Amino acid sequence: MTGTANGTQHPLTYIRGERGWSLREVAELVQRGSGLNMATWRQKVYRWERGVVPEMTAQYALADALGVDQTAVDAIGWPGWLHLATATTPADDGEWTIENARKVLAALVESGSTDRRGFLIYGGSALSSIAAGWADTPPEPIADGLDGGRVGTNAIAGLQLRVAELWRLDDTLGGGSCLQAAAADLRMVDALLRQARHTGPVGRELLSTAASLARFAGWAAFDCGHLAAAQRYWHGALRAAHAAHDTVQGIYILSNLALQAIYAGDGRTAVDLLEAARAQLDPAHRIVAAMLDAWQVRAHAILGEQRQASQLLNRADDLWANRRDGDDPDWVYWMPQPSLTAEAGTAMINLRQLSHADELLHAGLATLSPAATRDRNLYLVRIAETSLSAGRLDEAMASARAAIDAAAGVDSSRVTQRLTGLLDQLPADEPGTAEVREYWRAARQVTALVR
Repeated sequence: MTGTANGTQHPLTYIRGERGWSLREVAELVQRGSGLNMATWRQKVYRWERGVVPEMTAQYALADALGVDQTAVDAIGWPGWLHLATATTPADDGEWTIENARKVLAALVESGSTDRRGFLIYGGSALSSIAAGWADTPPEPIADGLDGGRVGTNAIAGLQLRVAELWRLDDTLGGGSCLQAAAADLRMVDALLRQARHTGPVGRELLSTAASLARFAGWAAFDCGHLAAAQRYWHGALRAAHAAHDTVQGIYILSNLALQAIYAGDGRTAVDLLEAARAQLDPAHRIVAAMLDAWQVRAHAILGEQRQASQLLNRADDLWANRRDGDDPDWVYWMPQPSLTAEAGTAMINLRQLSHADELLHAGLATLSPAATRDRNLYLVRIAETSLSAGRLDEAMASARAAIDAAAGVDSSRVTQRLTGLLDQLPADEPGTAEVREYWRAARQVTALVR
């Protein structure tokens, strides 16, 4: 099997097999789209599948042939952006009924964490279809449950407490340390839905708890790089939230799907998902509205839409300033002033407003809880990138070291990828670069020994 250095199938090999393309046919597609001389066509594509990075002109031509936007090529890099070309339409899970929600959850607990390829499975049109089904279909009434032992409100309260504990563990440990715990709890809730007796209101709470656990499991999978698993969890979570009449949970799930699209460089899909979520939001939930706007700022920045990004960031800050205690769900506890989020600072980097980005990121870093170690890493990496872009190499090196320190004990592939990407940007001919890279290598060895 054609593979990468770690033994997994290269995404270009997978795409060729999926579409029936030979090495020569890929080269011909690239030549037609770029005008490059692909005289050694077969050997070039062969080398791409074994670690050689194609020049950007060739990547853009291939992206056009595969229907992937060039902004995603720039944002994600080779070969990660190829994963977008493998996205498919979702399986037909039927109508948005309680019975089908339970079927999706049952399938999810059996295969949700499985992610052999790490590819996205739903593209932008499929995600829009899912969002429309959630928004446009009235939820069914919930009847009393099945045979078996009875589930009461005390059990529900205990399960919900476990969800809240997972949120805070993830802040400190990262998704890799929490995914299996969430999957196990989801399996337990699924068993209660299928086997236990309960009243209609308790059944609703069980479905809502299943949605919360599946949403969290999707987040944890996303954080540790399991992209397809994350989408499967979030799709199942949306089904359960709809069945539970839990609209605000559905809004959170759509926003998570949008954030994944942002990280994939797909700003347009993110905007569409966030708009669909906001259309269903109770205006009293001002912090949730501010969160949606803050993430949409980042999506517009990816698209180069500076005016829309600035307007939304101002609106988000106003919403957050006018929040009222008790009006928003508990899960939004982590949301700070929108302009001080790492997403807002990253948006300013995308828009090349480096001074503004530096100001917002430093101010946001100062507000972080000591337990938010993964977020601290994110802020520090973005600060280092800003310093590097502004030509302040010493500051970039110092922030890079601080980011490595903040990554200690955090099990998150997003952290690893951010740090690796940052170190790759440091100038190779600077003595400090080798020192920082060695510092990162040593830190990773210590973390591996601890685990």
